Amino acid sequence: MLQSLGSAHLPKGSDVFLGIDVSITSWHVTVRFLGETAFSASLPPSCEALARVLERLRGCRVHSVYEAGAFGYSLHDWLVEQGVDSIVASPSHIPVEVGNRVKTDRRDSLKLATTLEAGLLRPIFIPPMRQRADRELVRQRDRLQRHRRAAMIARSSSRTPSHARSAPAGPGAAPFSDGSGIFASKTTACSRSSRRREVSSLSSTSAFEISKDACGPWRTRSPMPPRLRS
Repeated sequence: MLQSLGSAHLPKGSDVFLGIDVSITSWHVTVRFLGETAFSASLPPSCEALARVLERLRGCRVHSVYEAGAFGYSLHDWLVEQGVDSIVASPSHIPVEVGNRVKTDRRDSLKLATTLEAGLLRPIFIPPMRQRADRELVRQRDRLQRHRRAAMIARSSSRTPSHARSAPAGPGAAPFSDGSGIFASKTTACSRSSRRREVSSLSSTSAFEISKDACGPWRTRSPMPPRLRS
């Protein structure tokens, strides 16, 4: 007994390979049978539209593949419930033609179906439902923690006085959140005046004392003795 899929006739019990290119706007499905493309079409992104294609393949051993991505494993679970031998392939493990940089939904779907038929695809590990639920719980907890930290930072910044946030930082002193930038500027002025006093005291010291303090008593400067006349 033959079943028709478009213009092709697929006998019952035959192996049929589906390549599904999943995107937000559409799902492109390519059906391969005995090394030939039996069906290729763009469908609405829903399981109901894909179910109509599977209805035409009733009685065949259907194998399907789609790329792992942001859509998760819900489509895989639904295909398994329909009796399809479904796998999810990693995009990095899908063979790529050298020099072929043209990328469309139809070509991606055809490549998935062709490589699946040739046995060149390696499925990724799909965690069970309980493990996926645990992972989603951990992700939700991390998201709540990030939102809580962001809210606390925004609340603390709103309580900071405006003059403390906008006070410019002088050289050598940074403004504080409690508005003590004036104290920092006074401290900077005091340190500058103390440095001026040190410089003035050094300028009044003789060159002999400076050299003695810097180089030690064995390298003191002394006036040169007058040259002896012969």
